[in-house]
Amino acid sequence: MQPPGVEEFVPIDEVPDEDRLPAAGFLIAAYSIVWILAFGYFWGLSRRQAEVEGELARLSRTLSGPDHGEG
Repeated sequence: MQPPGVEEFVPIDEVPDEDRLPAAGFLIAAYSIVWILAFGYFWGLSRRQAEVEGELARLSRTLSGPDHGEG
């Protein structure tokens, strides 16, 4: 049998501990893990992008070298 619902505002200090958010620690841990993984993914993505840009610049310099110049 369920207890009757609350019809009025009850301050959090008056709510019994078992009725508060029992899994707050797990919720914070889950959000922390998701944010850490997201930042790690974006950091790795930026590193790979910088590497590709460097390779493209090197290829561009190679193709515009003395053998492939205009003239």
